[in-house]
Amino acid sequence: MDLTIHIFQPNDISYKYSIMVFNRLLHRYLKLEDEYEISYPTEVITRDMRNLKMDSLYKTTGNQLNNIEAQSKSVGINEMKRFADYRIFAEYFYNMPVTTIIIITVDPKNSIKEYHISETDLIRPIYKYLTKNEIKKKYKNIVYKTEHDIKLSESEILDIGFLPFFAPAECAKKITEKMCKIIKRNKNIRYELKRDISFVLQIMIFKYFEDYEKRSELLGELNMMQFKSDLEIIAYDLYGEKLEEKKEQLEQKEKQLKQNQEQLKESEKQLKESEKQLKESEKQIKQTKKILMEIKEKNNLDKDTLAKIDKILNY
Repeated sequence: MDLTIHIFQPNDISYKYSIMVFNRLLHRYLKLEDEYEISYPTEVITRDMRNLKMDSLYKTTGNQLNNIEAQSKSVGINEMKRFADYRIFAEYFYNMPVTTIIIITVDPKNSIKEYHISETDLIRPIYKYLTKNEIKKKYKNIVYKTEHDIKLSESEILDIGFLPFFAPAECAKKITEKMCKIIKRNKNIRYELKRDISFVLQIMIFKYFEDYEKRSELLGELNMMQFKSDLEIIAYDLYGEKLEEKKEQLEQKEKQLKQNQEQLKESEKQLKESEKQLKESEKQIKQTKKILMEIKEKNNLDKDTLAKIDKILNY
């Protein structure tokens, strides 16, 4: 396994993966109304013809749509306008009411709580955030139950994967490391769920730990060998179009660079040829001057001829 992998936007990837594999469990974990029913396409065409993509959109048994978005910073006016565009599109296209839910890893106290789409319509997102006390309480609960071989509920199992996601910077490493050891030790988690939780934890390992030996140690606790290929699939799903665009730009730059290098080589070749011709000309001039000096010294020339020779020699 390549321990030097740099994961672009790890929170987005772990959340995207969680939506893919946990869907129904995640809906319950967030304590949302009704039950998850089916996922919907996330592509959005806005009124001003922009092509955007939601993090997730799914239908519930209450015959409404939930749009869940992941945020690692406070939600400002630009983000809220984007979420409003999502809601307008989904409500119009699918003819169902839309609830906006924001999973946020920072205290939402500084985030916008509502945004007026029109005079009669506004969007009030539901923020899902774990405080430090809630994280501490959940952490202690999981550690206690694991140490005493008490079976974890589905929600508590998801805590193993999501606590590192929500963890504040000062304790993120400690929580991530402990959750890796717990997922290895706990024998009561069904294989598929354990595998998917381990995948989320691996993303957090690469996010929080830069030391390759530590990465190797913690990944060994999880004992999964398909991380890199699985991660590349998820990353491409999230950022494939951007990556392809960047790749094309790089190819164009490489092509232009190659052309510039060829032009430079040709210019250098021409310069060398010019230098060679210049040296040859200088040699011929020296020879000509030598011959003129000999003519001047050995012949009795008139004043006009001597003046012309002197002019050439002084040139």
